[in-house]
Amino acid sequence: MDHQIISKFILDRLSAAGDREDLIRDVCLREGIQWPEAEALVDQVEAEDKKVILRRQSPIDLTDAFMYTLAGMLITAFSAYVLFWPAVESGNFSLSIIFYLFRYGYQMALVLLIGLALAIGGMISFFNTLFQLFGE
Repeated sequence: MDHQIISKFILDRLSAAGDREDLIRDVCLREGIQWPEAEALVDQVEAEDKKVILRRQSPIDLTDAFMYTLAGMLITAFSAYVLFWPAVESGNFSLSIIFYLFRYGYQMALVLLIGLALAIGGMISFFNTLFQLFGE
């Protein structure tokens, strides 16, 4: 068993973010070793090259986080527009507008909250990936 070749194989597969059990099975078949030995080898390579794995996965993670943030902001903007446009268009916040908000606005209020949660979750994921990438 050439340690450098198998380490590169494991590193490439871990960077691709595939199924861990499939990787361990492939290491078992490729090297002719038992499951516990292959699992220990995968754990060792993962511990040694954690920064490299994160660096290889970061473009996809950052893109996902950015897209979630963007989608959340668009959903939030749309629902806020639908909720408050009748009041802005009429120029007054009379009793009929308040009745409209209570009567029909609860549906868009839920969409507004979902959009906010999506945007905030995307931003947290984005900055978490950046801190992991550039931290330490």
